[in-house]
Amino acid sequence: MSLIEFLKTFKEETDNVQREKSPSAHLVLLSLCRLLKHCSIVHGDRKEIQALKKKAESILKEKFVPSMLNKIATFLWPPFKHLKMLPVTEREEVIVTKI
Repeated sequence: MSLIEFLKTFKEETDNVQREKSPSAHLVLLSLCRLLKHCSIVHGDRKEIQALKKKAESILKEKFVPSMLNKIATFLWPPFKHLKMLPVTEREEVIVTKI
């Protein structure tokens, strides 16, 4: 994987959550999950890409924290209503939250 290939996914997800003409609040949590998965080290990754993935994952976990509103929006989107991307405790917290 090249640097450009690695960054392409970040560009796509950024564009996805920053749409102006359609709702995107429900996409924030999904984009975070996709980006974290993209940062997983794969056998065959060069050392430079592995280091980049580790750093990107660390920054994502620190800086890209979906709000409760984003989690509720994802819950209200029928294909993802089960919130399988969240730990059970967070799922339950979203379900019982009063808006």
